[in-house]
Amino acid sequence: MPVKDLSKLVHEMNALNMAFMVNLSGFRGLYLKKSLANVRENAPNRFGLFLNVDF
Repeated sequence: MPVKDLSKLVHEMNALNMAFMVNLSGFRGLYLKKSLANVRENAPNRFGLFLNVDF
């Protein structure tokens, strides 16, 4: 998700009448930061991201 072109996925979601998708990959650190930036820049209202907490 950090470098994925989200436009194709958004197009497929629209075809399915899917408004929101949650990515359950559960990452943290740089991968999470880049994923959040990609979502924010390309489809901020269409995706949510779960993360792992390092206790």
